[in-house]
Amino acid sequence: YVPEPRARPPYLLAASPERWQRRAKMRAATVVLACLASTTAFAPRDAAKPLFAAQDAALAKIRASLPLEDKDYPASLGLDAFSTPDGGSGALRSWEAPGPANIAWCSDLQIEGDTTVASLTVWCAPLKDVPHLVCRTTVTPDHVDAFVDFRPRAAVGYETRLDDGSYPEPDSREAFMNKGNRADLDKRFYDGVAELCAGVGGEPAPARGLAELETLAASPVAVDARLPASDESVAKCAE
Repeated sequence: YVPEPRARPPYLLAASPERWQRRAKMRAATVVLACLASTTAFAPRDAAKPLFAAQDAALAKIRASLPLEDKDYPASLGLDAFSTPDGGSGALRSWEAPGPANIAWCSDLQIEGDTTVASLTVWCAPLKDVPHLVCRTTVTPDHVDAFVDFRPRAAVGYETRLDDGSYPEPDSREAFMNKGNRADLDKRFYDGVAELCAGVGGEPAPARGLAELETLAASPVAVDARLPASDESVAKCAE
């Protein structure tokens, strides 16, 4: 007994081998593109884990060095846990360290959403001349903004800094005092972090509101940079 060959269905008879090869290649290309899109798409929410972990580690070091006391300001304002308009979530914690430590305000802000924010602020009280700390990373689908500054406790003329990093020659008693105070602050605080801050890279971030106040309050090592929206940028900000 020799079975008769089975007839090919009409739709197979209508398609040539070349046509089927083209269809197979198109399907394979579609699958590859879908896989690439799923693995390379940048989502601000994904930045939350590395940024929050880095901020938690930095805060742990601060708390190990200073006797910070919990404050209930966030809870009293309903900001200890909150939702954002884009469907995200946020949390705010705060502390202070009265007495010799002299920390007037320390805050930890973490927002996860289509705009993800990690912000750590330590504000020193007037009895200390140690610079304040302002560290904030803002992640959107279009860019990663990094803002870091060790803000001086005193006005010593940093806003007069020229484009080449120098300052005008002093022409008054106040200007001479400012020059000496800047040299002292640079030696004690800023020289040690200048290289670190300069290594952030990116482009200057667009001016925000209160741009003049930001200029007056900024230190010589302030970073206000805009980086590409990528995992690499987030990793750099988390360092």
